[in-house]
Amino acid sequence: MPFSHSGDVIEFTAEELKGYIREGKIVGRGAFGPVYKGIIKGRQERNINGEHVAIKFSRNKCERASTQWRAEKDYLPEVKHQNIIKLIGYCESEERFYLVYPFMQNGTALSQLSGLDWHKTLKIIKGVASAIQKLQGFTPALVHRDIKLDNILLDQNFTPKLADFGNVTPEIEDGSKAEDIYSFGEILLQLIAKNEKNYYIGTTRRIGDWARENYPQIKLLHAILEKTGCSRKAAAAITELGLECVEPHPSDRPTIAQVLAKLAYLS
Repeated sequence: MPFSHSGDVIEFTAEELKGYIREGKIVGRGAFGPVYKGIIKGRQERNINGEHVAIKFSRNKCERASTQWRAEKDYLPEVKHQNIIKLIGYCESEERFYLVYPFMQNGTALSQLSGLDWHKTLKIIKGVASAIQKLQGFTPALVHRDIKLDNILLDQNFTPKLADFGNVTPEIEDGSKAEDIYSFGEILLQLIAKNEKNYYIGTTRRIGDWARENYPQIKLLHAILEKTGCSRKAAAAITELGLECVEPHPSDRPTIAQVLAKLAYLS
């Protein structure tokens, strides 16, 4: 997909980035490498001087790291959306790759899972669906391929930001958009189960497979949602939508437009 490079993204030097994290700390780790919290100093572009940022370091310059770095660097500047993480800048040194994003005060949706009330839960669900719609609005559509609670970051207002675009690719065959719909359905089911991990963790099965086979137990989890402020009707509707999204056959899953239409009625 021949995106043009956005002038909004800053090319940093490795020395600058290392200076920004001199007093920072590791706030996350992923397949790409560690993520440090830092503060931008001495940069006047876009009024970012003094901004708190997250700086992702690659462990090395292997082919896999290069592919992920280029995907983020090329795609993120072009998919501007309120529910997609913004790329502030990047760097390539002799030893590694770097990516710079705004720091998200509330971490990941996974880290906040047990404490989310219904208002915040629904905000996350609707925001991620909107981000997927943005990606699928391109021609060809973009497929994220790694949508999970760990890759949904939350700002100070609990606005979700879909992150980790290292596996993004254009849709190359019919049905690949349904991969992201399946992952979205898993997120819904995890948000319903919240910290009741004993219901499905500890097996090698995906939560979608478990949920379809254990629907009576899923219904029991409605009580957990209701305690967070969710109505019984909304709990049933969000569960049903989650199960539809994890249907085994891609053609049986709803489109993102159908998902958003159903979510529009929930409050």
